[in-house]
Amino acid sequence: MLYNRKAIHIYLGFLLMLLCSCGNLFTGDETPTETDVVDPEPDSGIDDDYNEALPVMIAFNPPNYTILTRGQGALSPDDEGYLEKLENADFHVYAFRSDTPKGGMNYGITRESDKEICLIDGSTGIQGQDASLNMHGKKASYTSVTSFAQWQDENDQPMYSQLSTVTPFDFFAYYIDDLKQAASNSDADFLPGTYRNFTRNEQGISFEVAVDGSQDLISAVAELTEDEKTNIAAMPEEERNNVMKYYYSTYTARRNITPVFNLRHQLAHVRFNIKANMRQDVMIKSIGIESIYKGKFTVAGHDFSQIGVSFNEKAGTHRLELKEADGSRFEPRELKIGMTEIIPSLKGTSLLVPPSNSAVLIVEAEARTKILDNPEVWDDHYPYTLTYPLKDMVKNSSQSSYGFLAGWRYTINITISGPEEMEIKVEIEGWENGGDIEVDGEDMFE
Repeated sequence: MLYNRKAIHIYLGFLLMLLCSCGNLFTGDETPTETDVVDPEPDSGIDDDYNEALPVMIAFNPPNYTILTRGQGALSPDDEGYLEKLENADFHVYAFRSDTPKGGMNYGITRESDKEICLIDGSTGIQGQDASLNMHGKKASYTSVTSFAQWQDENDQPMYSQLSTVTPFDFFAYYIDDLKQAASNSDADFLPGTYRNFTRNEQGISFEVAVDGSQDLISAVAELTEDEKTNIAAMPEEERNNVMKYYYSTYTARRNITPVFNLRHQLAHVRFNIKANMRQDVMIKSIGIESIYKGKFTVAGHDFSQIGVSFNEKAGTHRLELKEADGSRFEPRELKIGMTEIIPSLKGTSLLVPPSNSAVLIVEAEARTKILDNPEVWDDHYPYTLTYPLKDMVKNSSQSSYGFLAGWRYTINITISGPEEMEIKVEIEGWENGGDIEVDGEDMFE
């Protein structure tokens, strides 16, 4: 479902650092304590270091991937100020027990109430004092100064369990860009660019989202990497079995088995080019895509296949309006007679579109002519709207499917010759090349 897409890798690592010793790694000969043992017995063969709390540190790989931040469209490594913008991105992190604790699992349990069930969330420290954020995952940011990410509350460092070194945890991360909490859970307040009904219960953690085309939504579950699997396979049988049973825990962290987040974009990234081949002056007033826009975002839970956004085809549509690269309102572009080049001013603009096969391209324009003896004065203004249904026209050939796919990048090339004369070509980029789509201008309609 949501987790068979190509992934963008972010690495979450535990800093293997002891508070009272210096990097003593286990040799693999030790036998782990049982999950419900409070403290290892003196003659159990368990190293005393197991009694010491380890700080949980998270780290990101070098930022060679594309991420979207602060509702300003695509952020690329080639863009000016890329690292600075990346450092402003807030990731939310959860860690919950992956086994079944006594009394059953409940994702409503917070770190503040029980660290043995919820190792990481936003319920403690400074974030825990903010009622709008204390139920979210703990906030972390990328930093270009070191290879490690930074917990935004430096005085509230998550620590490994001291009660049991083999208590395993699942790790979850998500990103909601500048999506804001709705003023209430009512339909009237559930506007594009907001979320509502934040829920933590026995099944997981989720909330409803309504996107406006400028937010990126990302989710992730930590998984073993191929390198980690290779290293585990080379371990002695007993140790190998223990690692596979107890990851991710203090026991596995001491063996350099660290959580890896495979981040998955939940929206399609759509860019636009306008090429002029003008026989008459035209002013482009707006560009947008009419699309579904409401869904349920599940960010943590037992069933990993449900992690991500499930958009509701029956919850109506909304026009996602293209904005400027800085998030401001779209500035009209004037196409003059004789122009034949691609308009470069759209660089950096884009829309984030929910995956679907029902989107409609909408371009609002205005044709203009001038008085012959006074070229500074407009003689006629003829506004018009061109729409083009994209159903079954965006073909992802390698997937044998139609429509926008989450995590894929598309470029819509619009060639305009004059009023109501437009040609559309959709280029599919990203991890797979699905081919081009040629659309004749006559297929557009008002």
